[in-house]
Amino acid sequence: MTYSYLPTTDIGKVRMLIPDRVEANAVFSDEEIQAYLDMNDSNVRRAAAEALETIASDEAMTLKVITTLDISTNGASTSDAILRRAALLRQQADEADAGEEGGMFDYAEMTPNAFTRRERVLNQAMRDQS
Repeated sequence: MTYSYLPTTDIGKVRMLIPDRVEANAVFSDEEIQAYLDMNDSNVRRAAAEALETIASDEAMTLKVITTLDISTNGASTSDAILRRAALLRQQADEADAGEEGGMFDYAEMTPNAFTRRERVLNQAMRDQS
């Protein structure tokens, strides 16, 4: 398993966003981050959001709520903060996608009966000929 941090690469950008920039304390290997990028169509923000969600679930499972003497940890609270950051990254990715494609809106024609299905097929044929 390898580690690299070059902010000019997609792996480095994901590391910068999650943050996972110190090799001695690395959470993910390059291969794991590349897997997140592959699962998210090379979208850096979406890959970082998924990596943060993994970190958040690990925090919640590991830390829980513990109080010993004067020290306390709250894994659920930490997890919530990390999940809010992941949600923000997903929102930023959605806004970037909407900006590139002119919005995230689509439509569908409904054909509830045989007559409207025939009409839709004929109309589509006429549109295709134009």
